[in-house]
Amino acid sequence: MTPFKTNELKYELNRNTIAEKYDIFLVKKDAKRFNRGSMCLDVPLMEKRVCAVRFDCENTFYVLMDKGENNRALLLNALNQTDEIDKICIPPIRMRDVDDRTLLQLLLNTLGTSSNERLRINNLTGHLYCYNSAWLKKDKDNNIEQVSCLENLVTKDLRLDISVRTFTSGKCRDQIIFTPKHPYESYPKYIFSRFQTMARKPKDSKEEEFIQRQKFHKKYNIPFLNIGKQRESFDNSKMGVVAEITQRFNDKFKGLAHIDFDEIPEYKSIERTRSCINEDKATKAKALENKKIRIIDLVKEASEDFCAKTQEVVEDLCGIKAAIGTNKSKEGLNICVVLDPEKYKDVEDPYSKNYDATVQHITMGGDFKNKSAQLKSVLNELVIKYDIRNKKLSLFDWSKTGFLEDVSFGMKFNLDDENEKQIYCFLKIRPDGSMEFAKKDASDLFDNDVYTKCLEIFTGMDDVCGIVMNDKGEINVIQNTGWFTIPEIFKIRDEYEKDQIHEFRSKAGREMYLPGITDIKMFEKDGDVYYFVGTVGLGMQTAVANAANIRRIKSYDDAPIFFEQLLPLMNVDFVHNERLTVRPFPFKYLAEWVRMNFDVLKDAE
Repeated sequence: MTPFKTNELKYELNRNTIAEKYDIFLVKKDAKRFNRGSMCLDVPLMEKRVCAVRFDCENTFYVLMDKGENNRALLLNALNQTDEIDKICIPPIRMRDVDDRTLLQLLLNTLGTSSNERLRINNLTGHLYCYNSAWLKKDKDNNIEQVSCLENLVTKDLRLDISVRTFTSGKCRDQIIFTPKHPYESYPKYIFSRFQTMARKPKDSKEEEFIQRQKFHKKYNIPFLNIGKQRESFDNSKMGVVAEITQRFNDKFKGLAHIDFDEIPEYKSIERTRSCINEDKATKAKALENKKIRIIDLVKEASEDFCAKTQEVVEDLCGIKAAIGTNKSKEGLNICVVLDPEKYKDVEDPYSKNYDATVQHITMGGDFKNKSAQLKSVLNELVIKYDIRNKKLSLFDWSKTGFLEDVSFGMKFNLDDENEKQIYCFLKIRPDGSMEFAKKDASDLFDNDVYTKCLEIFTGMDDVCGIVMNDKGEINVIQNTGWFTIPEIFKIRDEYEKDQIHEFRSKAGREMYLPGITDIKMFEKDGDVYYFVGTVGLGMQTAVANAANIRRIKSYDDAPIFFEQLLPLMNVDFVHNERLTVRPFPFKYLAEWVRMNFDVLKDAE
């Protein structure tokens, strides 16, 4: 069993040696907080002795300076260039009084002066940003519209978090949504400097300005990992940046500080095998057997060819020739062909119709080469909705779980309803795979105990994303964490140095380089039980879009942990096409039932 790594830092800090080389200062503002992107966070770096700035909270930040006399006076002189100097104080602070998180972040932020051609870094507004020319987004005239970068942040739990931050050109302000409280003018302005990093825009500068905001509905993503043939693919991914940052940190602070990543040595694992994939394919085929599929043309203008091609792809996927028409089938499965949502601003919106049939939409347009995967997902969604209407599972053999009694899955949902803001809903699955859905509230006199438990769990525990209850009323709680797994980034980088690149994606390669990001794994640490769902190892692609987030399984009211029995419920690919689902699939059924019956806010899950 190969141990896997997480983003939890394993570190050493030689505080006495650090104190011999550096001075540290706490800058505090009386009462009010520093304004968003306050100049106070950047002007200290104009002083040569200042190595780094770390924004702490609303009204404080820390400054790290090379050891020297009159450092406090030099810092005050730099801050004197701002209009907030009269509200600032610099109380005495000793190196030993600074918490580990702050000191680690300050040392990391000093890397803002260690840029090279491949990766450029700067310490801006108290944060550490990494830049790469591959992440620039340009318009048709080759002008830069957006500059995306990676922020490296030490969290309160002493984990290294990496987040994409995007600066967008003021020329694109019409593609950004602002509020009266925060109009465009209220945002700090930046320029793309000659060092190819973001910098404060000087007052009299005529250069193109940027603000730190995304375009509406167009979030830029940087791959979590890319293990393509060329080293560049790895370097341009989040994990490539983490490897580079960690190496630079350890080289720079040798003898003073060192960082590495914590390991999980023992775990239980479920692999998605070829036989499992074939079994699921057979189950899906059986679920669609004898089903009538109808393609409903809701566009009716220049849509005949699209509907005909859709019909061909559906037949290739499941062997069923769908009928094409304009009326839905109450008993069958309906694929509704529609336009993009924005095309329905001033007309009747087919997306919002409450059909009394099993319906899934597909948007007309785009390259039909990508429609096969999309239609595969559409068919999965249709079967899920069909199962919900018939209250019986057909995409999964429930008897495989070994549960001989009922099991219930519960979630909290936020509603777009003035009278009812939140509801608690449950899906009960019986041993024969039949389903029962229910909403629990204070008026439920016969089961008020369940409602009371829901209130206590969802309001009293952090980051709850679902609960599972067995027939005895024992509850396991699923909690999100800020914890994720990482691959063997240093081994991967070393492998790229060799003349012949290792096959990272082979079974042996996955075991050596990727144990932390593949398949489903469950482990214990400090008395708690955790699990994560990674990418499918068998036949995986070179690029992995997202990290495998670790979730905690918490016992409620001293209940036993029975979640291990639920792990196979995530080893399915019908929730996310050809990807595993991060929570047991009944939560998908429950969320879909709620959407079919209530007005749910889009960010409710």
